[in-house]
Amino acid sequence: MTLFSSAISDHAVQIRSYQPGDGKLISQLFRAVYGHSYVYPDIYLPRLIEAYLASGKWYSALAFYQGRLVGHASLVKETERQDQAEFALVAVSPEFQGKGIARSLGHTLCHYAKQQQYRLLTVKQVCSHQKSQHLAQSLGFYSTALMLDYVDSPFGLPEPESIVQGILPLQAFPLPKLNWPQPWQNWAIQIGQRVGEFTAGGQQGDDTPCSSNTLLSKQDSARQASTRQCSSKINGRRLEITAYEIDPEFVAEVIDYPASQLIYLKLPACEQALKLYPQLKKGGFRFAGLCPDAHEGWFLLWLRGYQSTRYEFCDLNTQNLYQMELGNTREYTFQPWANATIPPVSY
Repeated sequence: MTLFSSAISDHAVQIRSYQPGDGKLISQLFRAVYGHSYVYPDIYLPRLIEAYLASGKWYSALAFYQGRLVGHASLVKETERQDQAEFALVAVSPEFQGKGIARSLGHTLCHYAKQQQYRLLTVKQVCSHQKSQHLAQSLGFYSTALMLDYVDSPFGLPEPESIVQGILPLQAFPLPKLNWPQPWQNWAIQIGQRVGEFTAGGQQGDDTPCSSNTLLSKQDSARQASTRQCSSKINGRRLEITAYEIDPEFVAEVIDYPASQLIYLKLPACEQALKLYPQLKKGGFRFAGLCPDAHEGWFLLWLRGYQSTRYEFCDLNTQNLYQMELGNTREYTFQPWANATIPPVSY
């Protein structure tokens, strides 16, 4: 159990890991903080919480003050890789917010991930609540992608919520060395400085067929290629399309998809994908950053059909990513919603 002093009173806040029977307390905390509209509905089902924590799919840190649960955060493991997890499910009781509890929970989980030799942590930061971005930065996360109109507002507002994706490499997670378009070069260099670069499968001028799993063995790559060349699924209002290999004809089909649909298109980070940049841009897609592959390597993220909304971010690198393309288009985007006040969220 970890103890840390806070500005609450003379009593210390206690942080510990999950124990059997905590599921009801965790669910009650999220109801108190978020009402009944949290984006992960499983949080309202204590038995599912218990099952996820007992199985190791979630690893949670809980903060107690005088025996009362006042904070929670969790590492949610990737289903396909046990050395990657998302820092998520953060909730702090309203009267205890702003006292460093979320940051202490985050430090506890990051320390655990290092001990367990995790390779990478990710986080989804809410665009409309800069405190979630400040929290991620204080823990060492670095933003690599923007996911506009990602989910419906948990507050019942007409405009959807957008997300900043952050990463925290705990081991090498190298980025291919590519001929980035000139407007992206400084941004890509900074990402490479954070995660490292490698040249195998991604050398400048390399035209060999590429896939997102360039670090896998040839045998593993062949097996995965036979089972997953592309995938698509609907999540809320967005259509997510992932191509694991570059097929220009398939990309042309995606471009020809009805323009009113919000599309998230992921392509392997390689020279072949970058050569499709003019075609994608002409088709209304805009570059939205880099996403780690749950198997290996990186994806280029492209968006189309998002609302034209003005954003301001906590760090200059994310602001530059937005202004490179996402903030400079009128094609294939919806008109902005009417302005509305978004309730503040504090950690």
